[in-house]
Amino acid sequence: MIDTDDTYFSKIIVDTTSYLTAPFPRSFDMTKSSMKCQFKIANAATITLVGLVGETDSQIINMTSVLIDSDSYTPNKTDPFHITFTPYNIEDVNSVAFTVDLSGQNLKYPRSVKLSIRGCGKPYSNVNKAQIEPDVIPIATNTGSSNAKQTTQGTTIAPVCTNPVELVDTSDTYNSKITVDTTSYLQAPFPRSFDMTKSSMKCQFKIANAATITSVGLIDETDSQAIQLTSVVVESDSYTPNKTDPFHITFTPYNIEDVNSVVFNLVGKNLKYPRSVKISIRGCGKPFSNVNKAQIEADVTPIAPIKSTSSASGTTTKQCQEMEAIDDSVSHNITVHPEDVPSNQKGDFKPDSKTGVNFPPSDKNAVINIPLGKPAPVRGISIRRDTPEGNVVQFKATLYGTEDQPIHTLPLESTPSGDKNQPASVNPSQLPSNVPVKRIEITDIKTSDNQPPRGVVLDVKACTEATAGTTGVSGAGAGTTGSSGSTSASGSTTVAASGTTTKQCQEMEAIDDSVSHNIIVHPQDISSVQKGDFKPDSKTGVSFLETDKHPVIEVPLGKPATVQGVSVPRTTPTGNVQQFQVTFLDSDKKPINQQPINSSSSLKGDNKPPTVTSSQIPTNKLVSYVVITIENTTDNQSPKGVVLDIKACTEATSGTTGVSGASAGTTGVSGSSSASGSTTVAASGTTTKQCQEMEAIDDSVSHNIIVHPQDISSVQKGDFKPDSKTG
Repeated sequence: MIDTDDTYFSKIIVDTTSYLTAPFPRSFDMTKSSMKCQFKIANAATITLVGLVGETDSQIINMTSVLIDSDSYTPNKTDPFHITFTPYNIEDVNSVAFTVDLSGQNLKYPRSVKLSIRGCGKPYSNVNKAQIEPDVIPIATNTGSSNAKQTTQGTTIAPVCTNPVELVDTSDTYNSKITVDTTSYLQAPFPRSFDMTKSSMKCQFKIANAATITSVGLIDETDSQAIQLTSVVVESDSYTPNKTDPFHITFTPYNIEDVNSVVFNLVGKNLKYPRSVKISIRGCGKPFSNVNKAQIEADVTPIAPIKSTSSASGTTTKQCQEMEAIDDSVSHNITVHPEDVPSNQKGDFKPDSKTGVNFPPSDKNAVINIPLGKPAPVRGISIRRDTPEGNVVQFKATLYGTEDQPIHTLPLESTPSGDKNQPASVNPSQLPSNVPVKRIEITDIKTSDNQPPRGVVLDVKACTEATAGTTGVSGAGAGTTGSSGSTSASGSTTVAASGTTTKQCQEMEAIDDSVSHNIIVHPQDISSVQKGDFKPDSKTGVSFLETDKHPVIEVPLGKPATVQGVSVPRTTPTGNVQQFQVTFLDSDKKPINQQPINSSSSLKGDNKPPTVTSSQIPTNKLVSYVVITIENTTDNQSPKGVVLDIKACTEATSGTTGVSGASAGTTGVSGSSSASGSTTVAASGTTTKQCQEMEAIDDSVSHNIIVHPQDISSVQKGDFKPDSKTG
């Protein structure tokens, strides 16, 4: 967005110098040992990467921080010159500010520096301002009504905003989004007062059309011992009130122009909560109204593809898709230590279970590990106690990020359960907002009777990606497409501006009712009724006659899929399978693996079932049949209590969806994705399936490549890309 002929900025500020019109500079001169360079993006953009270009020596030049709107980021030691925002891009960005330092002796100034901001945005050009002018940092005062600037020639310039209006407590709409702690309001009418629910509150106002600000503050507050306005961040600059008036900050004689973001930080002392607070932002701006978004949602960092475009024929809605995280897939992958519970009981961890899960006597100090399958921000964690035997009154939770490291330093302690109808819950305000969680670990479980946990039901609310999709416009013209997409528990749906829906790998349990009843057993088949007990949640499993010690079980998947894992759990009372072999067949019943794959051997007493893992299975091959041969049992008898657990991954689905009232050339359809990865398409539409092939080694990936034993510079790494002339 910087080193380009297109214009994405309305203003660039380098230390005390502002550039206000194109063509903007593409490199910047450091005249001293530190430099601050701020880019005001004219049309809010999605940012994928920021950094320095052409730098290799971190001992001389240091990118100390990058402030994006009001959030600060620092590079890591592996690549000190770049910060990459993947898989989570940063959306709706209006300001990026770099702080760069030089260190060392005998440095020569000026020192030219090239900066990079990569992302998706709409070019802009403003030719109505002078090209360059000295920048004046706004002075926050509380006295004086003069709003004039004095030039060096002594000419008085008219005030920027002579008739300021209220931008918050008004019937007009100036904001596109208001975020109070972890709750976002996205549609007018916006609230005019805000409830503090704890001793601190952060309230951010995203101003739709850049405004000029003359003052900010709190309304009707008089007791600075009870409530404090600790700071206000206007764009990337922080201001604090003075002691004379602790509740207001006035920007005179210099107003602050081109403001898209104002953040209030408040602290309360000895207050009764909730405590209503009224906030004031005064200035001059253009009213705005957005009626296409949901009114209120839990806030979450958007999960966005690296490239994101928005078509003029539709609007992109953003919302937290809050969901129940403990579904079939997640519940069966939960593990309990020191002694795991049987796999066929784990389905009762789900919040709709009537019984919950009873832990064995050895699990009095149990640890529950909950892998979420797909990392997502977590909105709530609780353990219900309203099952007949429910006895959990309190617990602690540790959340782990995508690198499997704890997100917080100490476990989060739940509130205690007062009675059967009140679950033990972690206060949502304790949960790290906008941080994807890979797994949750529940520890230090306290029970009402000091016995092992019983009737345990887990209720975890998680938040999928924030971009719901690009929705088409009714009455679209010929050749246009639109779409509406919804996302469910274990999958994600990305809707492109052209109306094409791309689905990722939707891992699912292959042995459902339909598949189980179509299984064929050789040499002697069993009844269809018995076959339903091959499902992994069966309480009994399937037992074979003594004459059938090595049965061959042929599983037709119904729909070709890539297989992620095959196991034969010994969770039934009589389960005795120790080892098996598996062969995968394609749709023509031709073997995909030329030699049968041996599972792990699970001896009697082992908690882990015999398993064939994804590392042993041919990748990127669509499997139509899974053929399992039982090789050994723990007691040398015929197989007993056999249940099958096959994890499969449906293929990528790309569906072109249309708009209501579409004209000739459009496809009208409404698509939704379910937990198993299926897409429901209305009768008027068509769904096409295809591999979404792409070049993986792009700018972002190439700069994150690591070479061992001696790494190379970040600049060189760009030449790993396939379009490099040198390599």
